Amino acid sequence: MDRADPPSSPDAGRHRIEGARGPGPIGRAPRPGRRSTLLAVALLPLAGAFGCRSMPRVGPEAPEPIMPSVQETSASSPMPFGSPPVSSTQPTDPEPLPELTADRSVNLYLDLGRVFESKGQLEAAQAEYARAVEAIDRKVDRPTRALAHRRLASVLDRQGKFGDSEAHYQAAVELAPRDARIWNNYGYSAYLRGDWEQAIARLRKAEKLDPGDPRTLTNLGLALAASGAQDEALDAFTRANGPAAAQANLAYILAATGRDEQARDRYEQALLLNPKDQRSRAAIDRLDAGPDGAEALAAGPSPVDPAVVPASFEATPP
Repeated sequence: MDRADPPSSPDAGRHRIEGARGPGPIGRAPRPGRRSTLLAVALLPLAGAFGCRSMPRVGPEAPEPIMPSVQETSASSPMPFGSPPVSSTQPTDPEPLPELTADRSVNLYLDLGRVFESKGQLEAAQAEYARAVEAIDRKVDRPTRALAHRRLASVLDRQGKFGDSEAHYQAAVELAPRDARIWNNYGYSAYLRGDWEQAIARLRKAEKLDPGDPRTLTNLGLALAASGAQDEALDAFTRANGPAAAQANLAYILAATGRDEQARDRYEQALLLNPKDQRSRAAIDRLDAGPDGAEALAAGPSPVDPAVVPASFEATPP
């Protein structure tokens, strides 16, 4: 029925429906006429759309069919344009986020601290490692606790805060006494402070727990060379990086401690083993330049194999 053309009387619509129903208990058989012809013409497209289907009988014994709706909406809360239909099985509340437990918090802070440390942002890394230590409780496993203390101690060393790092190294050793990485860092910390005896003792423990680790052997060679044990230092350097790098590393320590002539001899030995060693050649040129060159060499970076970094710089890529 066209809404723009309402029936002229209240009974008009009823007569039209009754005329379309056909015979029934409350109506008479209609005469075929213009209205019946128009209704038949109007129903032809529907028959073509739905195919050949038997229409349900309309009467008291069969209620009139109700066309299903895709979405029931309320006038007070209209359906937004483009919104998908709401399924009765769709959850009304989103799934809650997993609980941020102590172990998850510790690992999150450790990951953030490592990112900052790798970028050289040491204070930010220290703050994240400190948060990891503060978040520790009894549910966090011992290796993770030890790792948090070791990382914090290491980044404190890199800033020269040796007095603050000592307590965290001790805590890490108590939690994981057989972790070679802790003893390695702890020994390197003593080396940075100039305590050769403690450095050698701790690095020997690390070597015993993990024989052949190049970082431990490099740090042990540095401590032995600084203490004057050149032959033992050369052995450790050689096992870490090979004979050419061993001579260059030993030469660096000798130059840093004022033994320039001995350092020059070691650099020459390194060049004999590896003529392409540009670092050793540049170091000899500085030593030949006099006291200023020797001081500059001692203040510069160690010519260790770039694939091996000191333990306290383990978060920094080579």
